[in-house]
Amino acid sequence: MIRIELPIPISSNNAYVNRKPFGATGSRTFRGGRFPSQEHKVWRKAAGYELIAAKPANITGKYTFHIMLPMGMRGDVSNRIKLAEDLLVEHGITPDDSNCVDARASRSEDVPKGRCIVIVEAAP
Repeated sequence: MIRIELPIPISSNNAYVNRKPFGATGSRTFRGGRFPSQEHKVWRKAAGYELIAAKPANITGKYTFHIMLPMGMRGDVSNRIKLAEDLLVEHGITPDDSNCVDARASRSEDVPKGRCIVIVEAAP
């Protein structure tokens, strides 16, 4: 089992921005599409440093994922799962998130303000 405390992931509603392509052929063009927001990049960097410092074990195969958030957090809890789950995959702590068999989010009085607790366990 892995249990780690991290900064609260930003809401998935604010994690990405859309950018329209512009520029003419042959000139300097900018790619359009969907990109991580600045707020997402800042969170991912800070949470990544904390994850590296914690040196959690790796989970291979199927797993369960639970993120606990503070009672006073604004917004819904379910839209915090994806960014935290992706962070663990990015750092090789869990395999691809398609191996997650159960993902849950809840509020807890045991979680400090501005923080979350992520618990990942190998699935039976």
